[in-house]
Amino acid sequence: MGAGIIPAFNPSLTNIVYNSNGKLLGYYLDELDEISRAYDVTPFGDFNDTRVIEIPENFDGNPIELLDQSKRTDWYDIDDGIKTLKIMIEVIPTHKKSGIRKKHKKKVLSDLALIQRTLESAKETSPKFRLEMR
Repeated sequence: MGAGIIPAFNPSLTNIVYNSNGKLLGYYLDELDEISRAYDVTPFGDFNDTRVIEIPENFDGNPIELLDQSKRTDWYDIDDGIKTLKIMIEVIPTHKKSGIRKKHKKKVLSDLALIQRTLESAKETSPKFRLEMR
């Protein structure tokens, strides 16, 4: 199914446990962006990690290791992320053309709610976040 989407924080938090692989969020990223745009909130995918890495010609490792060494980092306001998540969780159950298969809707909503709760828990100590594909 591909990469999953998980939240990351700045500064990094060690006390936050995120219990999902986020694979359905990665699978339905385009659909989640369309729903966000339809309700005039920041598109879900706009919170993604946008670091660009160049893989050296002779590199023989995991590209994720290179991301961790990247100097460029983009972080986003947690309140903006919470706003997007709240709207999406509210509208997806009744949004007729969400593009999310019926059998996946419950898990997608559960993962979105988990990210929302995680952001709310992190808000006091880490006002910035991004979504990472892993």
